[in-house]
Amino acid sequence: MSAVTANDELRLTHLQNYEYPEPRVLARDKFGFLWIGTENGLIRFDGYKYKIYRPELGDNTSISGVFVRDMLYDSKHNLWVGTRKGLNLYNYQTNSFSRVDLDDEFNSYIYDIYETKSGEIWVATDAGLKRISPRGVINTYTGYTKTDSSYKVIEKFRTIHEDFDRNIWVGTLGDGLFRLDTTTKELIQIQTFEDSGPIVSISDFNETSLLVGLYSNANGLYAIDKRTGYISKPPNINFNKDIRVRDIHTSRSGIHWIATRRHGLFKVTSDSYQHYMPDDKDNRSISSEQLHDIYEDEYGLMWFATPNGVSVKKINTDDINNYYVSETSPLSLTNNDVYGIFVDIDGTIYIGSEGGGIDRVESGVSSNIQILDRNEQLISNIVYGIQKVGESLFAATANGLVYTEDGIVFNRLPLDSAEDVTTRLLQNNGVLYIGSRTGLHSLDVNTKIVKHIDSIDKNPIMAISKYEDTVWVADEDNIYQLNKSDEIIRSDSFASISIAGGRVYDIKQISKEQLAIGTSEHGLIIYSILENKVVMQVKESDGLPSNTIYTIAKDNNQDVWLSTIKGIARVNLTNKTVDVLSRIDGIQSTEFNLGAFTKDSLGKFYYGGTEGVSSFYPHRMFSQKIIPKPIWSSVKTEAAINAKDEPDTLTTNPVIDGELFDTNKIELGYKDLTTLEFATNEILYSNKTIYLTKLSTSESEGEWIKKEGDNRYLEIWLLQPGNYVYQVKSSLNGFDWSEPLSVNIIKNPPPWLTWWAYSIYFLIALAFGSYVFQRRLQVTAEKQRVQKLIADSEERLKLALWGSRDELWDWNLVSGKIHRSNTWGILNFPKREADPTGTNSIFRNIHPKDLPSVRAALDDHKNGYTSHYEATYRIRDKDDNWVWILDRGKIVEHDDKGKPLRMSGTIRNITDIRDTQEQLDLIAKAFENTSDGVFILDRDFKYRAVNKAYEKITGYKSSERKSRLFEIRNEYKESQDILHQIRQSLVLENAWQGELEDTRANGENYTIELKLDAVTDRLDDVSHYVGVFSDITYRKKTEQDLRRMANYDQLTGLPNRSLFQDRLKHAIELSDRNSRELI
Repeated sequence: MSAVTANDELRLTHLQNYEYPEPRVLARDKFGFLWIGTENGLIRFDGYKYKIYRPELGDNTSISGVFVRDMLYDSKHNLWVGTRKGLNLYNYQTNSFSRVDLDDEFNSYIYDIYETKSGEIWVATDAGLKRISPRGVINTYTGYTKTDSSYKVIEKFRTIHEDFDRNIWVGTLGDGLFRLDTTTKELIQIQTFEDSGPIVSISDFNETSLLVGLYSNANGLYAIDKRTGYISKPPNINFNKDIRVRDIHTSRSGIHWIATRRHGLFKVTSDSYQHYMPDDKDNRSISSEQLHDIYEDEYGLMWFATPNGVSVKKINTDDINNYYVSETSPLSLTNNDVYGIFVDIDGTIYIGSEGGGIDRVESGVSSNIQILDRNEQLISNIVYGIQKVGESLFAATANGLVYTEDGIVFNRLPLDSAEDVTTRLLQNNGVLYIGSRTGLHSLDVNTKIVKHIDSIDKNPIMAISKYEDTVWVADEDNIYQLNKSDEIIRSDSFASISIAGGRVYDIKQISKEQLAIGTSEHGLIIYSILENKVVMQVKESDGLPSNTIYTIAKDNNQDVWLSTIKGIARVNLTNKTVDVLSRIDGIQSTEFNLGAFTKDSLGKFYYGGTEGVSSFYPHRMFSQKIIPKPIWSSVKTEAAINAKDEPDTLTTNPVIDGELFDTNKIELGYKDLTTLEFATNEILYSNKTIYLTKLSTSESEGEWIKKEGDNRYLEIWLLQPGNYVYQVKSSLNGFDWSEPLSVNIIKNPPPWLTWWAYSIYFLIALAFGSYVFQRRLQVTAEKQRVQKLIADSEERLKLALWGSRDELWDWNLVSGKIHRSNTWGILNFPKREADPTGTNSIFRNIHPKDLPSVRAALDDHKNGYTSHYEATYRIRDKDDNWVWILDRGKIVEHDDKGKPLRMSGTIRNITDIRDTQEQLDLIAKAFENTSDGVFILDRDFKYRAVNKAYEKITGYKSSERKSRLFEIRNEYKESQDILHQIRQSLVLENAWQGELEDTRANGENYTIELKLDAVTDRLDDVSHYVGVFSDITYRKKTEQDLRRMANYDQLTGLPNRSLFQDRLKHAIELSDRNSRELI
């Protein structure tokens, strides 16, 4: 077995976030999708998401079996999938599978699918060898072996191969190797093997022989002469162990890759081989000693399927050499965390790490140098910098600066009181500059005398570099330039060059005019030395993998190379473009260390990081620029969006491409809730890919919008009906862009907006046209009438306001401004006032005694206690008189928290009403308090009101009389006649008065003197009658007594002379009137 050298290492990148069943077989299509066949379904990976396909019960468009045995992506861009239950052909247009009828065999066990150079598809099954012609014709072949007395039919075939001469070779499950006779079209047995294990793979070893792999307990790799069938071991290859072969892949460069069951991976040429096994100390080694499949795609990538996942190797990464900790490599380092690197002129590499001391690599072998003093005591195993001058090897360690002349014993060189070196060492014209925590030191390499450079403050030194005869130094606050005499010829503070708040990790003068500065937070800064200003800044937004820059270097093309915390970047300062090296490109680490860089005499770059060292010639990198192409990854409908168990299920066209479709378009109905998603064909660079998208219409050109990460979709269902063009282009550096990928989107309108709907609308409109025309004049007249009514209504409103003499007001409660119409100008305030506090102009004219009640009413309404505000109060008019006003209003606007913002209302001068009210109050009091009985009747002579004297005289309560007819209650029959006379007198003369006999409520008779008068309204019509009466019972009794005393004798009770004379007089008058004699 030949040794594994740095130029022959295997650096793998393992597919991240793969948490699915064990991968068995791999394929990749022209769109960049990686297809992974497993024991539990078929998986598709687009660089961002994994999509699983499994059989669905009752669905013949799903994949036929869950165990995927083999896949083939042929030259016509068809994806063939073989399972334990038949052969499937994937339909990109419908995202479904069609099950292939292999000569009436739908459920055959598929072992291998192979495409010949003529485009024929051959399938190895357990039911014969199947041939599918380009026209779809299927033929079945079987083999025969001769036994002692008969022939045995061979139907189970395991693998297929077409050699350089276009001969078809077929391996069986235990019956040896067969070749198809081109003349007889029969399978002829060529060779059997002592170990009758299955032949799992066949490949061309050279022009005359085949390489055959067996899954057997013996040594499973053989070379077979194609002409004679002679079997032998591959020349110059001795595995020294029995291996079981799982797969053989011959790359386009002629290298044979052999995957085994338990012995890892072999790389075989015609005369030698390399063996690769898992390395627990190397996370870039193969992940398992068992490999299932090896696949080489069209993108220059080699894929490996193992039980632990999927790994990939970029084929053209041999230009990058890596040094790292390994259990198997002779170039293994002691520790991966590298800070110091030096390459001697003879090619010897010295590597210092944090914990491993110094490793020396020469002649393809590494060895470790322990930093021991003369007493063989360890000085330190932490090395930050290495420099060799002549025969002296200097190392900056955690315990100071040391050197050795013989590579065995190290001597200390004291640096004042410093115990630590923080940056790499720099050799310039026989002087070694050392940066420490206490400042900058210089060492004469001949005398080994160390001195402190006093021109620079004793601050920790972060970076040192040289340009011609000057030295650049950066501490925590400033950048200095020193001449040969170590004098400062230039000093710049960080603040002056726009890097305040961060640190400088490296500096390098890249030309006579420009200084490149690597910072901890601000990316790369290009500073003009002549103009004293920043002329360029390159950051993550420009494509850098990180804004933390650890080292700076310049190549012969004047490009600047940066090591960062997330990879290595090349920056073209002319067009400000960035290219990034990552693991897939072959570098050992993506996280590099401060100061861990050197360049050898041939221009080769060496970078140290947390996982070892990577070295390369810069001019060999990026020889083939990668420009990712966008692809349509899925078109999801509503069913896919709402799916619970399979959220990524594709229910319509997953890919749109001119070779698969007649037109590049998507046509959708107005109800289709569809989302178009895109990805990139460079799935290993998907996380670094940026996209620009543009949506245009026939009327306007859209703008390019940046998208990345999970924001890689267009929600078509949000678009309005119409025709659109959606374009996507992609890039890794933001400068080199792919050609746009375009799709025409037709969003159909709803049925009521289609052409035929408009036709119906036109007919309907035409049918109603005449009616509309006829009605037009009527409508116009009606509008005029309505407008006149509105104008009349507005006029009436104005007149009503004018007649009511109301004044309007509008109060902004936020600004305090109040607007009053003050139409009549009778009140002493302007039309507009402003008073945010509400205590000055707004309330200044209110009577002091009324002000508290006004404020209380306002506060109650603003706090929501009342539905409206109303207050009656006195206010001073323009003549300085107090007038009464009625003030009403309501809050008409609130904010979103319910706070009142605006209030409007009216005020009215009610002074006259107030005076009238006072008079009415006085009359009411007189009505109630007079000693005479007073009552009011309506036109129907029904009681409307009585006073207290009425109740006292009659004994009837007001409630007992209200709405009852006026009446006279006595024992005389003439009472009704009297009532009639009273009504007649009131109707004719509007008045009546006289004496009446009436009865109280308790039945007592009494005599009243009554006066009734009619009350008329403004039209002089009688509306009420008012009666006023007095109780004259006592007076009438007194008069009767006096009359008796005058006409009767007090003693005898007989009539006296006065009565006689009165009666006589009356009789004479009666006689004269009637013309009768007295006697």
